[in-house]
Amino acid sequence: MWESILSMDLRGSIPIRAGNQSKENIEFLRELGKGGRATVHFTKRFPYVGTRIADDLKREGRLKGHFSIPDYSYLDSRVDQLQTFFNTRFYNVLYDDRGLMSRLSFALLDSVVVERFFSEVFDGHRYYAEAARLTDWFNCSMLDAMELARGFMECRSREEIWRDWPLLEEMVSDKVSIHCSIAQELENLIPGDSLSFENWNERILL
Repeated sequence: MWESILSMDLRGSIPIRAGNQSKENIEFLRELGKGGRATVHFTKRFPYVGTRIADDLKREGRLKGHFSIPDYSYLDSRVDQLQTFFNTRFYNVLYDDRGLMSRLSFALLDSVVVERFFSEVFDGHRYYAEAARLTDWFNCSMLDAMELARGFMECRSREEIWRDWPLLEEMVSDKVSIHCSIAQELENLIPGDSLSFENWNERILL
């Protein structure tokens, strides 16, 4: 069975409940992120020491690693391949501070600050609407890519997945080819240095 490695980002992850139906989890995320209310990204639930998850994994013999950075193996080893694929294919998009996901999350938050403290020089409502539109566009592309990769691996053995890995790369690249357009629109949307994060505290204190 397939385990969840998905989450929503609301300036901090909100993990999806543990479950084995990754297809249903993807559809849940589509609904939750509809309209660009938050950015979608992919993560692995963390088995903190003392939690029920950690205890269950230990009892099943799947818990591994040091207690400070515990890890575990999936019941279906193909999910490890799915995780590897997304961590390598989308590392910069999802985890870099200047990656597209971080920039979209910043824009959603920034638009609220702009509306509250800079409304005389910038239209915060329009800023938020455009940031949400781009986030929705991004979310759809990422979830389409996730669904494609999930289906690709579900009907193949581990050996077949490694063999066909270049094909998966090509198929997913087509799904996320719009990221360049999103990044360009976002660059044009976010206000310049005069409204940058570094100026927030100074303006808020006035």
